[in-house]
Amino acid sequence: MPSVPPRRPGWGPAAMRAVRQDRALDRIRALHAPVKHGRRTICGHCSAYDGERPTTPAVRYPCPTIRAIDEPDD
Repeated sequence: MPSVPPRRPGWGPAAMRAVRQDRALDRIRALHAPVKHGRRTICGHCSAYDGERPTTPAVRYPCPTIRAIDEPDD
């Protein structure tokens, strides 16, 4: 588990929480990384990609998880 950066002058609890949230989002993006499968790009995690093929129905990238993180609410 990555450590939280040392407290800096002017960094309150909200700034520290923002750093932890950014790191959590980076871990989610890494988990839901795109994988090239044939001519399509799929989510390796959602598609349960085993290195050769998806073991469940392939989910196109960006998957719902990545879209929920990256796309603004309408």
